[in-house]
Amino acid sequence: MKKGFLLGILTVAVVLFNFSCTQAAPKAKARIIDKTNTTFGWEILNDKPPVPTLEVISGPKSKTKALKVNYHLKEGVWVALVRNTKIKLGANEGIRFQFKGSGGTANCRLKFSDAMGTIFGYTLPSGSRSSTWKKVVVPRSGFTYLWGGKGAQHMNWNEITKLEITLDSDEIADMAYTVNTKKPGMTAFYKFEVVNTKGMKLPDPVDIKVSRPPVKLKKSRRGTYLIHALKNTKGWKTMSDEDGKCTLSSNVVILGKKTTQAVKANFNFGEKGVWNAVILSKPLNLSKMQMIKFMFKGKGGKHKMHFKLVDGKNTVFGYELKQSTNSKKWMTVVIPKKSLKYLYGGSGSGKINWSDIQKLEFTLDKNDDEKTTGSVFLRRLQYK
Repeated sequence: MKKGFLLGILTVAVVLFNFSCTQAAPKAKARIIDKTNTTFGWEILNDKPPVPTLEVISGPKSKTKALKVNYHLKEGVWVALVRNTKIKLGANEGIRFQFKGSGGTANCRLKFSDAMGTIFGYTLPSGSRSSTWKKVVVPRSGFTYLWGGKGAQHMNWNEITKLEITLDSDEIADMAYTVNTKKPGMTAFYKFEVVNTKGMKLPDPVDIKVSRPPVKLKKSRRGTYLIHALKNTKGWKTMSDEDGKCTLSSNVVILGKKTTQAVKANFNFGEKGVWNAVILSKPLNLSKMQMIKFMFKGKGGKHKMHFKLVDGKNTVFGYELKQSTNSKKWMTVVIPKKSLKYLYGGSGSGKINWSDIQKLEFTLDKNDDEKTTGSVFLRRLQYK
């Protein structure tokens, strides 16, 4: 009797053990980054008016809330929704959220940065519009290196310090939508959280790139190619950091003994900003370029100035001018091709596609001990 009783207990124990071993391990709980039920902790930024607004609206489910961004990229290039945070994103984890949008269509990007300023991002293939709430899950492998820090391999995924959502009007090739900046737009976001994405497959990441064919320039008698005379502001845009501001105008200047036109960039770093940029989107094939050349002078605060080239995969090469922004006399700057060095962006390989240059930039970088305002005059950008 006792022997049979013990055998029965042993049999039950074995069955229970086997049952417990065959059960699926409980799913890891999602870690909430932001519930999107308040605007507290979020900062909204833009490069040019009109100023965007942020508000709380009803979410996709009953009694849920979402953050809604109202914007109009009529003159500006981007709007950003930024939140300081502290996230650890494992190799088998990703980000989940929902969104919907209407009105003018913009590119919608999700970005992360670490304490060193290394920035990775993902571009939503559908853009900023969706008539219904759309769920998005992006594995860590879906984010690509954009710029900053010491390169892609140095991203600290264990210490992400900032989450950013940007809505912008950059041209991107092969997308299922067309950017429309004529109408104001709104995009709403619901609950950002870290989830387990092990085994999840994601289509090839969408690169922040353009693929416009290069413009053919006419060769002068001196063997140079004029990129832009800089007599007017046509084709040029400005961008600023934080509360900075930069405006462009065409001004009459005296160059030698002649009176001519030049583009004037009035800049202000504000209290928080550290850079201003003057940007020309113009596709060029510079594979045979030997040097690039332009003229400038300036006044106001003594700040650093860089010239940059950006290719179709957002790889940025640049050169820091020896002259500061307050050089009062006209200076001719000649930059040999070999002096343009890798700064950030692209795949992080340190190589740029010279035959696929898409943007040219002048950036003004703040010196802390200097006056935060000033002006730079630019004239005749060309290459040989």
